[in-house]
Amino acid sequence: YEAASYCWGEVDRDFQNLCRGRAIMVTQNLTAALLRFRYPTRRRILWTDTICIDQSAVCERNYQVKFMGEIY
Repeated sequence: YEAASYCWGEVDRDFQNLCRGRAIMVTQNLTAALLRFRYPTRRRILWTDTICIDQSAVCERNYQVKFMGEIY
């Protein structure tokens, strides 16, 4: 996999994206980044902090910070 941290720009999750067939709400900036990172002819596994870590759960965010060095 490849990892991207995109914590920049607005925080409103107004854009719907599909992830493994499941609808998720993300920001406009992340939607733009995902479209830019997308390969046109093959799959790409991309880990993004805002999708893979529950941003509303402070305990989870704090726990996951310990692994950032391994993830990136």
